[in-house]
Amino acid sequence: MKLVIDASVTLKWSLKNEADEQNVVEAIGLLNAISTGTHTMIQLPHWLAEVAAVLVRRQSNDIQLALTSLRSLGGSVAFGTYELYLRAAELSVRLNHHLFDTLYDVLALERRATLVTADERYYRIAASEGAIARLADFSSS
Repeated sequence: MKLVIDASVTLKWSLKNEADEQNVVEAIGLLNAISTGTHTMIQLPHWLAEVAAVLVRRQSNDIQLALTSLRSLGGSVAFGTYELYLRAAELSVRLNHHLFDTLYDVLALERRATLVTADERYYRIAASEGAIARLADFSSS
């Protein structure tokens, strides 16, 4: 299965020991499925920058280890086309939501993949677009 993993899920991999993180078990299960090749991950270049920005604020002492671990996952990086950015911008306006989230969503739609998110608000407003799954409901089986 091809997956696009947004920053809300990816951050759980590095912040798994923080008490306020929810759905860490599901996130780690997903990470294991990607690591073993059960699922493949597709990302846009901004994914790592978005994750790094949060980790710098929340876990700066382990930033090198966290980013190295993410880089080692492999997967493919999809460089967005003009059409992808245009479609994501239109979705952002229509949903009244942040462009970075709609970029993940449109990438999943275009690549016939599934976006996995822990962002409940975004899931609620974008579920009707298709190709999106809540981390809380995700099963690696």
